[in-house]
Amino acid sequence: MLWDLVIQRKLVHVSTPSTPTYGSLGPDAVHLLALKEEKLPSENCSTVYGFAFVDFAALKFWVGSICDDASCSSLGALLVQVSPKEVVYEINDLSKETLKAIKKYSPAGDD
Repeated sequence: MLWDLVIQRKLVHVSTPSTPTYGSLGPDAVHLLALKEEKLPSENCSTVYGFAFVDFAALKFWVGSICDDASCSSLGALLVQVSPKEVVYEINDLSKETLKAIKKYSPAGDD
């Protein structure tokens, strides 16, 4: 019978907003941003963000860190400047303020 056949399936491709596909890579920057947040017991700098982002169009990547206050203004400036298509972070690793900043300043926050 046909119903007794088992079809093996496996994951062969993962596509996300920052995944360049064949023929779709144009001159515009397509950024993927990885973000890590660390809280500090300091008055001048309450949060440090470690980040890495990739520009697929230019085939370049950058790594760095920024010190920020409770308003997330430095993070907001980074997000506006980089304009990532996708932001990657560990589950339950970012504060509510950081998630709000991503939603406010990044096109990736709309997804």
